[in-house]
Amino acid sequence: MVCLPIIFSLITFFCYFDWLKRLNYSDLEVRWQNLSRTHSHILLEECRGELHILLPNGATRKGLFAVREILWCLPILWPLLLITYLPGASTVFSKIYKFRHI
Repeated sequence: MVCLPIIFSLITFFCYFDWLKRLNYSDLEVRWQNLSRTHSHILLEECRGELHILLPNGATRKGLFAVREILWCLPILWPLLLITYLPGASTVFSKIYKFRHI
């Protein structure tokens, strides 16, 4: 199984607006051996199906919560960040993810 196109689309979108180079991207397949040892609660198949991020403090986020963390790093996209906190945003985001997965 390969990563979902929506994940690549999100990463590409974030790259365009990461003018201050605050985000570090890495290949899951390359880093998996190390990540599986340090974050045993994360499954490879979950990472391939939903956006996951590793924070500087070692914490992890996935899905909408990962997108929110990324948006906090990209000031130009803060208006989108506000949308992610609207009531029902998690439900809508989840449905978009499921729709794009089909």
